[in-house]
Amino acid sequence: MTIEKIRSRLELMSQQELVLTLDWYRQYRCVLARTDINEFIELVIRDAVTQQPLKQAPIHTRMHKVLDSNDRCIIWAHIESGKSTTISIARVLWEIGRNPNIRVAIVSNSLRRATDIAGAIRRYIQTPGIIHEVFPE
Repeated sequence: MTIEKIRSRLELMSQQELVLTLDWYRQYRCVLARTDINEFIELVIRDAVTQQPLKQAPIHTRMHKVLDSNDRCIIWAHIESGKSTTISIARVLWEIGRNPNIRVAIVSNSLRRATDIAGAIRRYIQTPGIIHEVFPE
Protein backbone atom coordinates (compact mmCIF):
# COMPACT_ATOMS: atom_id res chain seq x y z
CA MET A 1 0.00 0.00 0.00
CA THR A 2 1.36 3.40 -0.91
CA ILE A 3 1.38 6.57 1.18
CA GLU A 4 -1.14 8.11 -1.19
CA LYS A 5 -3.60 5.26 -0.66
CA ILE A 6 -3.21 5.46 3.09
CA ARG A 7 -3.66 9.23 3.02
CA SER A 8 -6.82 8.98 0.90
CA ARG A 9 -8.29 6.36 3.26
CA LEU A 10 -7.52 8.52 6.28
CA GLU A 11 -9.17 11.54 4.65
CA LEU A 12 -12.36 9.51 4.19
CA MET A 13 -12.54 8.63 7.89
CA SER A 14 -14.63 10.61 10.31
CA GLN A 15 -12.82 12.23 13.20
CA GLN A 16 -14.20 9.59 15.58
CA GLU A 17 -13.00 6.74 13.32
CA LEU A 18 -9.58 8.36 13.08
CA VAL A 19 -9.30 8.74 16.87
CA LEU A 20 -10.33 5.09 17.35
CA THR A 21 -7.81 3.95 14.74
CA LEU A 22 -4.99 5.92 16.35
CA ASP A 23 -5.96 4.62 19.79
CA TRP A 24 -5.99 1.05 18.49
CA TYR A 25 -2.57 1.56 16.87
CA ARG A 26 -1.13 2.96 20.11
CA GLN A 27 -2.50 -0.01 22.08
CA TYR A 28 -1.08 -2.40 19.48
CA ARG A 29 2.38 -0.83 19.78
CA CYS A 30 2.20 -0.99 23.60
CA VAL A 31 1.43 -4.72 23.51
CA LEU A 32 4.20 -5.31 20.97
CA ALA A 33 6.68 -3.31 23.09
CA ARG A 34 6.20 -5.72 25.99
CA THR A 35 7.97 -8.46 24.05
CA ASP A 36 10.08 -6.52 21.51
CA ILE A 37 12.90 -4.39 22.93
CA ASN A 38 13.36 -2.45 19.70
CA GLU A 39 9.67 -1.53 19.55
CA PHE A 40 9.87 -0.54 23.23
CA ILE A 41 12.78 1.80 22.56
CA GLU A 42 11.15 3.48 19.57
CA LEU A 43 7.87 3.89 21.44
CA VAL A 44 9.07 4.90 24.91
CA ILE A 45 12.60 6.30 24.86
CA ARG A 46 13.25 9.93 23.97
CA ASP A 47 16.40 11.70 22.85
CA ALA A 48 17.85 13.46 25.90
CA VAL A 49 18.30 16.74 24.00
CA THR A 50 15.42 16.95 21.50
CA GLN A 51 12.88 14.78 23.37
CA GLN A 52 12.01 13.18 20.03
CA PRO A 53 11.40 9.40 19.91
CA LEU A 54 14.55 7.38 19.24
CA LYS A 55 14.87 5.53 15.96
CA GLN A 56 16.86 2.32 16.25
CA ALA A 57 19.77 2.01 13.84
CA PRO A 58 20.94 -1.42 12.63
CA ILE A 59 23.80 -1.38 15.16
CA HIS A 60 21.27 -1.07 18.00
CA THR A 61 19.06 -3.91 16.81
CA ARG A 62 22.19 -6.08 16.49
CA MET A 63 23.23 -5.17 20.04
CA HIS A 64 19.86 -6.30 21.36
CA LYS A 65 19.93 -9.47 19.28
CA VAL A 66 23.27 -10.34 20.91
CA LEU A 67 21.85 -9.55 24.36
CA ASP A 68 18.74 -11.65 23.65
CA SER A 69 20.78 -14.70 22.73
CA ASN A 70 23.48 -14.53 25.44
CA ASP A 71 23.29 -14.56 29.22
CA ARG A 72 26.57 -12.66 29.46
CA CYS A 73 28.32 -10.59 26.85
CA ILE A 74 30.41 -7.51 26.26
CA ILE A 75 29.14 -4.82 23.92
CA TRP A 76 32.14 -2.96 22.59
CA ALA A 77 31.30 -0.06 20.32
CA HIS A 78 32.57 3.45 19.62
CA ILE A 79 31.88 6.42 21.89
CA GLU A 80 28.46 8.03 21.34
CA SER A 81 27.10 4.89 19.65
CA GLY A 82 24.06 4.82 21.93
CA LYS A 83 25.17 2.07 24.30
CA SER A 84 24.16 3.96 27.44
CA THR A 85 20.77 5.01 26.11
CA THR A 86 19.71 1.80 24.39
CA ILE A 87 21.24 -0.70 26.80
CA SER A 88 21.88 0.92 30.18
CA ILE A 89 18.63 2.90 30.21
CA ALA A 90 16.16 1.40 27.72
CA ARG A 91 17.07 -2.27 28.12
CA VAL A 92 17.08 -1.97 31.91
CA LEU A 93 13.64 -0.30 31.86
CA TRP A 94 12.30 -3.02 29.57
CA GLU A 95 13.72 -5.79 31.76
CA ILE A 96 12.28 -4.17 34.91
CA GLY A 97 8.89 -3.90 33.19
CA ARG A 98 9.01 -7.59 32.32
CA ASN A 99 10.28 -8.62 35.77
CA PRO A 100 9.81 -6.00 38.51
CA ASN A 101 11.84 -8.16 40.94
CA ILE A 102 14.98 -8.11 38.79
CA ARG A 103 18.17 -6.76 40.34
CA VAL A 104 20.35 -4.50 38.21
CA ALA A 105 23.80 -2.98 38.67
CA ILE A 106 24.76 0.09 36.67
CA VAL A 107 28.52 0.03 36.05
CA SER A 108 30.24 2.87 34.23
CA ASN A 109 33.65 4.48 33.90
CA SER A 110 32.66 7.13 36.46
CA LEU A 111 30.30 7.50 39.38
CA ARG A 112 28.79 10.57 37.72
CA ARG A 113 27.87 8.64 34.54
CA ALA A 114 26.38 5.73 36.53
CA THR A 115 24.38 8.22 38.64
CA ASP A 116 23.09 9.96 35.48
CA ILE A 117 21.97 6.61 34.02
CA ALA A 118 20.24 5.57 37.25
CA GLY A 119 18.57 9.00 37.40
CA ALA A 120 17.26 8.63 33.84
CA ILE A 121 15.82 5.21 34.68
CA ARG A 122 14.17 6.63 37.81
CA ARG A 123 12.64 9.55 35.85
CA TYR A 124 11.09 7.20 33.26
CA ILE A 125 9.58 5.10 36.05
CA GLN A 126 8.32 8.01 38.15
CA THR A 127 7.04 10.27 35.35
CA PRO A 128 3.63 9.54 33.84
CA GLY A 129 4.03 8.47 30.23
CA ILE A 130 3.63 5.75 27.68
CA ILE A 131 5.96 3.42 29.62
CA HIS A 132 3.07 2.98 32.07
CA GLU A 133 0.81 1.93 29.20
CA VAL A 134 3.37 -0.65 28.06
CA PHE A 135 3.88 -1.97 31.59
CA PRO A 136 0.80 -0.92 33.60
CA GLU A 137 1.65 -2.96 36.70
